[in-house]
Amino acid sequence: MQIAINAVCVDIYDVPLGEKDQAFRLFAPRYFLRVVEGFVKSNILFYFVSPSDEKYDENKLMELRKSNPEYYEGLLNGWSVLFLGATNEAITHPELISLRDILLQIPEDFWNRYSKHQLILNDEIVTEEYVERLRGE
Repeated sequence: MQIAINAVCVDIYDVPLGEKDQAFRLFAPRYFLRVVEGFVKSNILFYFVSPSDEKYDENKLMELRKSNPEYYEGLLNGWSVLFLGATNEAITHPELISLRDILLQIPEDFWNRYSKHQLILNDEIVTEEYVERLRGE
């Protein structure tokens, strides 16, 4: 699988399925981080990890469905991932969802923990107020 971001391609075929997001996290902060006027500025990335073509043992799948239903859904339907720049945090959701819906999943305490960060999405700074406006739509 390859993930293309701003014309940079990351090949993650050789990374085990459960570690694909971690592999991307190791790459992204080095590429998207900059410090300007006392703020850490970095890009928010929204990407989709498609489901694997791999065939899984049915018994193990049923066991996984009971023990970790979110991971089970991700195996079947892929994951939407919102990488929150230099904070090195990510929001993951099994299956493809809209950018708006995944932005609404950013926890409220995130904004307090990263008050010195400016997260940029499509040339717009994403703030707690920005996400609150989305909630009102």
